[in-house]
Amino acid sequence: MIIRCPKCRTAYSVQNDQIYEAGRQVRCSQCQHIWHQMPVFEAFRADKPEKVAPLAPENLSDAQDSKLKMVATLARKNKKLKIAVLSGVLAFSFIISVLLLAQSFFEEMFPSSKGFYEMLGLKTEDVQKAKSVTGLEIPKDRVERTLEDGEPLVLTFKGYVRNTNTVAVSVPKIIVTLHDDKGVEIDRWPAYPEKSRLNPGEETKWVCRFFNPDLDAVFEHRIRFQ
Repeated sequence: MIIRCPKCRTAYSVQNDQIYEAGRQVRCSQCQHIWHQMPVFEAFRADKPEKVAPLAPENLSDAQDSKLKMVATLARKNKKLKIAVLSGVLAFSFIISVLLLAQSFFEEMFPSSKGFYEMLGLKTEDVQKAKSVTGLEIPKDRVERTLEDGEPLVLTFKGYVRNTNTVAVSVPKIIVTLHDDKGVEIDRWPAYPEKSRLNPGEETKWVCRFFNPDLDAVFEHRIRFQ
């Protein structure tokens, strides 16, 4: 049987039993046009058919629908995956930013968090020579620690703050903390420098006193700017 594409007029030769009495859908391999082909009588056969037409599946619309649904499903899954990954990255970046910006706060409130910052390569100087971002420093060799017996028992720390900047800067409050042999903070107290502002190269004294500290538990002290 010879059939012809109604769109591009390409002729094809097919077996008679491939075209049912009620006809069926076929696809033109030349222009991809799909049409419903009815049986053709021999009298209308073309002399020289060009090629054999590939027959389209009888349930072509179902196959197309299935393929479209599969593509749509994959697209939705990919979109959800991209959103989940992006959300995770943003959440992780936000958490890290908060931890970095509030490093001093977390180390002050949760001393055990110091190990986390050390793991990130952000180890802070735990004391006695602390240098702030403003160029202020507390010389380690000039920190004095004395114990006054009596009632109450007084543990005193004295030291200096030096301005290493080339400009005058304000002096923040100093925090002295006491820790046990495991690094756990057991007490803290603020120290207020005598001068609130220092010129370049200038120094000021500070004093911090602990009343009735648990000396048996104290293993070390740490000094830093607030």
